[in-house]
Amino acid sequence: MKAGQKSVGSNGKQNALFPMEVMYVTQGPGDDYSHGKSKAVDYTYRTNEGKVNRAPYYAPSDCHVIHIGTAGDGVVWASDAEVNYPGGTGYLVYMVWHDNDAPSFRIGETRKQGDLLGHTGTAGNVSGDHLHMEIYTGSAFDKSKAINNWEGLFINDTQIVNDYGFPWVTTDDTTGNINGSCPKGDGTFQLNDKVNAKVRSFEDAMKKECEAQGIPEAVVPLLALMMVESGGEGGDPMQSSESQGWAMNTIKDPMMSIHYGVKHFKESLETSKQYNVDIWTTFQQYNYGIGYAKYIGANGGKNTIPLAKAYSRDVVAPSLGNTSGIMVPYVNEISIALGETMRYVNGGNFLYAFMIQYYTTGDGSINACGNGTTEGDKEKDIINDYIKQLLSDQVNGWKY
Repeated sequence: MKAGQKSVGSNGKQNALFPMEVMYVTQGPGDDYSHGKSKAVDYTYRTNEGKVNRAPYYAPSDCHVIHIGTAGDGVVWASDAEVNYPGGTGYLVYMVWHDNDAPSFRIGETRKQGDLLGHTGTAGNVSGDHLHMEIYTGSAFDKSKAINNWEGLFINDTQIVNDYGFPWVTTDDTTGNINGSCPKGDGTFQLNDKVNAKVRSFEDAMKKECEAQGIPEAVVPLLALMMVESGGEGGDPMQSSESQGWAMNTIKDPMMSIHYGVKHFKESLETSKQYNVDIWTTFQQYNYGIGYAKYIGANGGKNTIPLAKAYSRDVVAPSLGNTSGIMVPYVNEISIALGETMRYVNGGNFLYAFMIQYYTTGDGSINACGNGTTEGDKEKDIINDYIKQLLSDQVNGWKY
């Protein structure tokens, strides 16, 4: 799963999701090294780019703390309600071990599905940074009710690097309503409650401008983008001045800012289509300027942190005078969770696309009212169809 991801079945119950963006199993149930007869599985965050220590993992469902390890090396969470899982429907308990921050948790502490739950770590008896996870049925910490991890978690939208050959499954049932409605995003892309009232006050103006420029489906992502850029404050809330070659904050009128922001985003969409890249490249290009889509198109077609970081260092920063890779601290909830707390001077924000995710909702909430595809959608102009394609195929489930 991805940060912020939610998933609800047609029965109105949450689908329990595997808590990491990447699956790399290092030890399975009953392995001789340390698991004995337990049904535990160990995971690291490892891809072709290498291993990430202190990698984030997220709440598989809404849950609360019911137990903390006596050695301060782990936390046990119980689902707040019955959930859907590969083995059935009911309450689940999630035991997550080795987070170095475990002592900071308290009994009764809560998390919503997709919220940051912890980080892989080295607390306790370990040989390296990882997550140790066990799952039990019921609402109590009862090891006699252990089930295998693949029997308790769906792996929707997790990048599988090494699954150890276990029979993991996904679920296609993510059609349940959340809070009974689908107020934004046509069921594909929604703002979450982190978006403030100031940004939301521009919704009508954004809708009018997007319709005028022929991209009405872009209203919600552009409001999220405004939240990242300015929180809705100032005369240039879309930070559009630089996209026109002007100095920062040259624009003093929010309506003009929205006009040029929509224009710049549409240009980014058009080049994204030209180079056949993902929606996150479109967002990242809004920050970097036109040219990034071509770079991503030549490097696999998908925006990633290593690629965005390299472009920041090698292209954006040098173009604005930072030719020696000077970095400065960049600390916020997202950068800490991703383990990237430095940025390049004059290099833009290589975590920009992830910031859009922070203010939007994926998977179950995106699908909450269906996939938004109707006959009417098919009759819209080619750019608007492309937005729909990107949002439904790649935002849905955070296929980053």
